[in-house]
Amino acid sequence: MAFFEAITNKLQVLAGITPKELLKQLFEDKEFTDLIIRLNTEGEQTSQLIYGVNSKDESLSDIGGEYSPYTVAIKKDKGQIIDWVTLKDTGFFYRSFQTYWDENASGIRITADTIKEGGVDLISRWGEDIIGLDEQNIGVLRDYARTKLKDIVLKIAA
Repeated sequence: MAFFEAITNKLQVLAGITPKELLKQLFEDKEFTDLIIRLNTEGEQTSQLIYGVNSKDESLSDIGGEYSPYTVAIKKDKGQIIDWVTLKDTGFFYRSFQTYWDENASGIRITADTIKEGGVDLISRWGEDIIGLDEQNIGVLRDYARTKLKDIVLKIAA
């Protein structure tokens, strides 16, 4: 009888967990939030900015144009990618990416400092879609989340 009571108690605990609470617990996992940033910037096979695309899977070059010859020369001297626009020179923009839990929207927000040295805003040339995940990376994140959510539920049920 105690076995069935224990299972009933665990099921009641699990039934009381809302999807919003599960998502918030998932967000508290540093590996999950780090993956979000890597998918947006660099470090994954499907990372967007380092391969020259935004969150709508549009080429940055098609939106804001190619790098100027001067910028290409500087990037070439640094050994950086010059074949497409990456928005990575000093690395400041990529390092500025952060995620936070937006309680009002019950979701995750991605932010970054888009103001370059000299006051130029990257968004003015390449658009606001430089921040955010494209459909492919949302799928990557969803697959990762499924595994993590299973672990979270098992931990709650334990």
